[in-house]
Amino acid sequence: MAAPAVAADLTSLVSGQTARIVNAITAVQTLANAGPLSGLANPRFGIDAGPVERGRTLNLHGSGVAAVPTTVTVSLYASTDGGVTWTLYQAAIALCASTAWTDAQVLNLLPGLLYQVLVTTLTLGSATSVSVDATLS
Repeated sequence: MAAPAVAADLTSLVSGQTARIVNAITAVQTLANAGPLSGLANPRFGIDAGPVERGRTLNLHGSGVAAVPTTVTVSLYASTDGGVTWTLYQAAIALCASTAWTDAQVLNLLPGLLYQVLVTTLTLGSATSVSVDATLS
């Protein structure tokens, strides 16, 4: 089953390719300010089914501009209705703590759902913004 193509900001993650799913964020985000009309740079994304339709692993990697931030935590949300309603899929995914980046994995993402990552905790320190890249395995 292919990822749903429902919006201009939709990114389709394919195994082995890296995609930017959070771009140049400077403040904490919430669902209330993360819709397609909000102006936020986070694309919604779907995943390819791969060779067999089973849960996939989302690999997350953060980066900062000008410096490593002090703290970055993200949450992953999923939608079954094209982005009208969102459900918390996994909370408090730590990508940076005490100015040290940590790669993170989210297990069992399913084809056919729409996903979005929001920055839920952010202390920039000397960094001016943060971004998050994702690969699928």
